[in-house]
Amino acid sequence: MDTLFGATATSSAKVVIAGSITGGKSALIVNQTEAAGIDIFSASSSGTSVFRLANAASAVNGFTLTPAATAGTVVLAATGSDTNIPFTINSKGTGLLTLDPTGAGSIVAGSADVTTITLTTDDNAANDITLTGGTRISSTLEVYGNTIGLNVDADADNLLGVAAAAGVANTSLYWGNDLLCDPSLTNCGWATAASATNLWQTSVGLLAPGNLTLATAFGDIATASATFRGRFAGSNTTGQASLIINQFESTDIFTASASGTPKFTIGNDGSFTIPLQTSASSIASTQTSGNVFSITDTAAGQLTNTLLNVAASGYTTGYTGDVVNLTGVSTTGASNLLNLSSANSTAGNTLNITANGLTTGDAVDINSTGTGLTTGSLLKVTTGTVVNITSSAAGQTASNLLNVAASGYTTGYTGDVVKFTGVSTTGASNLLNLSSANTTDGNALNITANGLTTGDAVDINSTGTGLTTGSLLKVTIQEL
Repeated sequence: MDTLFGATATSSAKVVIAGSITGGKSALIVNQTEAAGIDIFSASSSGTSVFRLANAASAVNGFTLTPAATAGTVVLAATGSDTNIPFTINSKGTGLLTLDPTGAGSIVAGSADVTTITLTTDDNAANDITLTGGTRISSTLEVYGNTIGLNVDADADNLLGVAAAAGVANTSLYWGNDLLCDPSLTNCGWATAASATNLWQTSVGLLAPGNLTLATAFGDIATASATFRGRFAGSNTTGQASLIINQFESTDIFTASASGTPKFTIGNDGSFTIPLQTSASSIASTQTSGNVFSITDTAAGQLTNTLLNVAASGYTTGYTGDVVNLTGVSTTGASNLLNLSSANSTAGNTLNITANGLTTGDAVDINSTGTGLTTGSLLKVTTGTVVNITSSAAGQTASNLLNVAASGYTTGYTGDVVKFTGVSTTGASNLLNLSSANTTDGNALNITANGLTTGDAVDINSTGTGLTTGSLLKVTIQEL
């Protein structure tokens, strides 16, 4: 029979359960047979219930609290006849539910066989779940909403997600100290997927457009104000020039400007143009050997054109400058202002001066107005027809084809205005050959000495020992 200890109407009954009887049963078995709303067990302190073991109608599941030995684990587990039994720990009202080790321990939620962990909160709260300290996720973090908020309490638009936020974030996003996103730039400054089409590529140290079959333009092709600055260098071997400019339009190929003013232009036909300058344009060289400027025509078919053509075609009247001005260097050495060589030519003239357009003036004017030439000759001819001067203009009737003057000297001049020196040969050559084959009247040789006050108009002498036979002057008159 059951035994009742204590009064049935009061909660002041006290009992101690102890014993050593072996019956294979719990030391204390409490079986509540009253209604489901009546607790199975209640522990009180000063009449206030502090621990209750509630009753449930038709209960088949409960819990088991298992103590542990030293270093063991105390287990509170759901037990019962059902295979799967949910287990819930509730706080009352809005009170906190705290899992807090008394020491510096850890809290483990789940194990390797746990499939999911669900944290459910009020989805309208901005700070539903707060994790303080360091947080580590060893697997994959999946967000089933649209966004992950970063510091959303400061700005509701600081969001990462698959849907656009309501506005622009007010804080930049970094990976370490590297900037990933600047919210002040469109799309964080990144190209969108539609425009990211491999516009550039790199290979073996060479940067090139992503599509090598397309032309590359720098600047706005619709305006003339487009500018480009760059250096062209490298070791990429292609067998081509370092810089190739291919003009498909009919305008200039290249123009170099300073402050918007063209200074040098390569035209569509390949011609060079130097526009109006405030000072004389020049080509300067600091080299110590070789040619400062060399023009070479290697084409086998170039037979009639001119290698260098210098023309001042823009002037019609009043032009007093020099089309070409050759100025000697400051040196005491033997240098030539103009050196004409016909070493590779077997026919033709070394120097050909044509003055077809002249009606007055001289085809060649050789003079020295300085005082430096005290000896030597202004023009020295040593062999053959070195200089051939022809005037084919019908209007050239009064000027001189060749005018040699030393007008700068008044006294002390002892040199020769014109000196002819014969070649070292035993053949019959003429130092000076004057022919009037095409002249029907006039003089083959006209010597005028109007300015002479002393001396001879013509002085023919032989001071050497070479002339042993013959005459200093021989005149032969052909019978007419």
